[in-house]
Amino acid sequence: MFWLIRKIFWIGVLVAIVYYGSNYQLDGKPVKQYVREFFDSPLVQSAIKAGKEEIQDFLNHPSSSSEPAASKPSAQTSSPTVKSSGDSQNDDQLTDEDRKALDQVMEKQTR
Repeated sequence: MFWLIRKIFWIGVLVAIVYYGSNYQLDGKPVKQYVREFFDSPLVQSAIKAGKEEIQDFLNHPSSSSEPAASKPSAQTSSPTVKSSGDSQNDDQLTDEDRKALDQVMEKQTR
């Protein structure tokens, strides 16, 4: 019975520390406002959204051993930088004008 009282006491101490720590004024604003601003930032929000999507995809489409490996997209086919050899419409041609302009930009950057 003593261990239960001790646990409840330490949980209460921890809650009190978090409560008073979150209300501590730092540069005129409470710490909890800094934490809220951090979690509302676009970078954190996009990471949370991506995490939620990954979890949702995992829960909706659990991987099974009966699924063939060919149905999963490989890194080579899903990469936008890899071009297929039969697709001649996406081949970029570098003209002499483009090459000269690129050289000029490189010279300006290295100065």
